[in-house]
Amino acid sequence: MDGFMRALASVWTDSGFASLTWENIVMILVGLVLLYLAIAKEYEPLLLLPIAFGDIMANTLEKQGDYLESRFHPDDFARLEQLQINLSKFIYSLPHEQRNDYCNIYSFRLMNAKQQYIRVISRQQVLEQSLNGKAWLILGNIEIAPNQTETDQVECTVLNLKNGEMFSPTLVSIPRIHLTQRELEILQLIQKGLLSKEIAHNLCISIHTVNIHRQNLLHKLGVQNSIEAINAGLKSGILS
Repeated sequence: MDGFMRALASVWTDSGFASLTWENIVMILVGLVLLYLAIAKEYEPLLLLPIAFGDIMANTLEKQGDYLESRFHPDDFARLEQLQINLSKFIYSLPHEQRNDYCNIYSFRLMNAKQQYIRVISRQQVLEQSLNGKAWLILGNIEIAPNQTETDQVECTVLNLKNGEMFSPTLVSIPRIHLTQRELEILQLIQKGLLSKEIAHNLCISIHTVNIHRQNLLHKLGVQNSIEAINAGLKSGILS
């Protein structure tokens, strides 16, 4: 009997029922009405059944990402966030064509169904990038670590899929971006919102020269437009 009650409690907490809002309840009722129309009244069942089930599931199942994060060991969560920030800075400092060449491997503690913390291994790899070089499709998997030695350390290894090299993100140094004095001046004026014509007037150079410098800036910073150039300059400390 105790096992049955624990199972019921697990279903309650692992689903969205434990944190339903009135908006969720309204949407669930809408889903039930659609089910009734599709099954009892046979009204457009091929259309309404998928909509109804999708509506009910979306408003009862807890978001997978939120659920997973709730199982992280609290001491490991902040460390993982910092590691991911550092790795993001490293990845985005690379040319677009190299950003899919790396797999991040983390080892940390996760709570299992018995409410015990075990060590797991998580692998994440960018599969696709958007046109501006941002990751939009990431493959990730988590498995139980073969080594369950007690430790409070969060471990992370970066694997280069092209050459097999592995290194720790704590040893990663973001490549320094070398800009000429003129390129720096133009980047600072771009940050102030000046157009090429205005930059040319301020620096007493031709628009053609300004455009050449702008193209060089985009290439050196590994970006595709002025907004990304400003963001890259701020992240690397070139701009303030």
